[in-house]
Amino acid sequence: MIDPWFEIERIDDDTFVIAEPSHVRSHLIIGDERAVLFDTGLGVRPIRPVVAELTDRPVLTVASHHHFDHVGGNHEFDEVAIHHAGAELLAQGPPPGWLTAYWEGFLDYVERFSPDASTARPLPADFAPQHPDFRPSAATRLLDDGEVLPLGGRDLRVVHVPGHTQDSICLVDESHGFLFGGDAIDTGGIYAHLPTADPAQFVASLRRLDALLPSTVVAVLSPHSRAGRHGRDVIGREADAIATALTGGVVFESGKDCFRQAACVASIGDFAIYLAPVSP
Repeated sequence: MIDPWFEIERIDDDTFVIAEPSHVRSHLIIGDERAVLFDTGLGVRPIRPVVAELTDRPVLTVASHHHFDHVGGNHEFDEVAIHHAGAELLAQGPPPGWLTAYWEGFLDYVERFSPDASTARPLPADFAPQHPDFRPSAATRLLDDGEVLPLGGRDLRVVHVPGHTQDSICLVDESHGFLFGGDAIDTGGIYAHLPTADPAQFVASLRRLDALLPSTVVAVLSPHSRAGRHGRDVIGREADAIATALTGGVVFESGKDCFRQAACVASIGDFAIYLAPVSP
């Protein structure tokens, strides 16, 4: 039985979304011989038993980047891969205060919008958001741009897309027509203001990805937006939105991110671009 903290969506016979509703999605990608779990979520509840319900193949966990909401279940697995730029940050764990601020913000959200938050899962009784437990993990494999992960009848190509973080990657699944975007590609809030972010580099990475992506890739699977699935045009639209924000030709509002840190936020189409506050 699947733990009720998670919600499973079957994309096709060999591709699953393992969602923690209102928080994040991980993606299970299964080949004939091996499987990749792209991100392991928050670590609120064990994700490995969920994966075991869906496949009996050996599993390599691949982190889209080092942020805690994507690597919380890494410690449950023997094989953990991340781009080499994120290995040290992965081992360090989240910055002080991020976890408690995140959960305080989530509880505030549920309290304020509970009539509209029906998709938000109740927190497990043994999880204390005031003192969240998080276990940093160590990488057993370091990834490079262009590296291919063979799963048996299905290959995943690593594309390094620095910008949201310096270690951000996407996975190209040409045979199934998917791009697994991680936090680099999504709609809604686009964080380009956190440590190791570089918004100009973000734009360049997205432009490069858009140019090299095979025409057979038609769907982008993402971790945070309500839809979770987009057409490939989202890549160019996101690049345009960040570039527009960088020109300063849009209205910025003072806002806060999910860690209750100050940011400048510009709403542009389907995107809310977060940039670092300008120093006085």
